[in-house]
Amino acid sequence: MRFIVTILIMMFVIVFAGDGTIDIANSGMDFLEKQNGIIMENMVNLKTPGYREVKITSVSNPRDKTVLYSYSHVFNPGPFINSGKNLDFALEDKGFFMVRDNLGKILFTRDGRFEINENRQLVTVSGKFIVLDINRASISIPEYKTVKADNKGNLYDSDNNQIGQLGVFDVDDYKLLKSVNHVFFYIDDSMSGAVHDADSYNVKQGFYENSNVDYSRLMIKLSDTNKYNANTQLIQTRMKMLDTAIEIVNKN
Repeated sequence: MRFIVTILIMMFVIVFAGDGTIDIANSGMDFLEKQNGIIMENMVNLKTPGYREVKITSVSNPRDKTVLYSYSHVFNPGPFINSGKNLDFALEDKGFFMVRDNLGKILFTRDGRFEINENRQLVTVSGKFIVLDINRASISIPEYKTVKADNKGNLYDSDNNQIGQLGVFDVDDYKLLKSVNHVFFYIDDSMSGAVHDADSYNVKQGFYENSNVDYSRLMIKLSDTNKYNANTQLIQTRMKMLDTAIEIVNKN
């Protein structure tokens, strides 16, 4: 009888004291699974123009030592692709093109692939959003005219008449930027004062900016499964201990 009581005490310790360890291991596995998911999403968008790499960061919860996580974006510039198209633009240095979506919402993007819609307005290739000028108004392109641009985004027709100027804007703190699809971003209306004209930039016509995903670094992260395997083994060990204790009690 005393032996059975001892086993029951062991079970209590395993179940209630060990649960904390299992929770920690589970939260660690959950983070690693989400991290792998983010890595795969980044890899899928390796060739998506203007895509900003998504990053997941882990933090230990001081209360129970479980793993918490948060998402952010990497805003380093991506490589430029020479398209040769006169309505493709890339931004050297910081800054974003400002566009307006179909609901009137202001968005920011580094994807400078533009075209002309049926109203002769300059719009984005992706989403057909209205491209805004330095005064946050739409840009109209004259018919049968070839567009030329200088390094500040001033647009001219083939007769050297100025059409307008591409609006290039920046944000005080990139943490304010919220993602629509990791290519287009927005900020809350209450933080609109954080948006200002970009201080230093150059516009390159005939180029667009590709995704800034670092493929080599992601492959290294994806191949590192040691942490995931360690958490899995810990949980399996705890569960085997519990099964063994139950089996002993049942036999006695």
